[in-house]
Amino acid sequence: MATRKQKARRAKGKRHDYEVVYLDGEGNEVEPDEADLPSKAATTPARASTSTKRSTSTPSKSRLIREPKPPSWSRAIRRGAIFMPILVVIVLLTNRNQSPLTIAPVAIVFTALVIPFGYFTDHLAYRGYQKRLASKSAAKPAGKSSAKSAGKSTKR
Repeated sequence: MATRKQKARRAKGKRHDYEVVYLDGEGNEVEPDEADLPSKAATTPARASTSTKRSTSTPSKSRLIREPKPPSWSRAIRRGAIFMPILVVIVLLTNRNQSPLTIAPVAIVFTALVIPFGYFTDHLAYRGYQKRLASKSAAKPAGKSSAKSAGKSTKR
């Protein structure tokens, strides 16, 4: 059984008194002019045109790709320095019978292994990003030229 809130939401969705909203270039709501108001007979086409205007004025940001920074040893060392105290705490909590003096060399060795692997993963991420950029830039002109040539061949 639906709750009162769910029933109200369904009823609201079934109503057909939608309001036309006018937006300026910055995306703020503005009051419509008398001449811009659609008549009752032409409300359906006006709604379709305003929705397409809104979707074309704002760029689609469905997925933003974060650009990875070029790999650097200083960044890898900083990450290792952050990792080392966390590793020491975890080893202290799991091995309570060992002294901190025996845990410190283990943490140093593992940190020394983490630093080059961190640099290597940064290098892989950056190289993959560069390849994606190169393939996108190479694909765009080829797609446009093939579309132009296809358009020219159909006109003849």
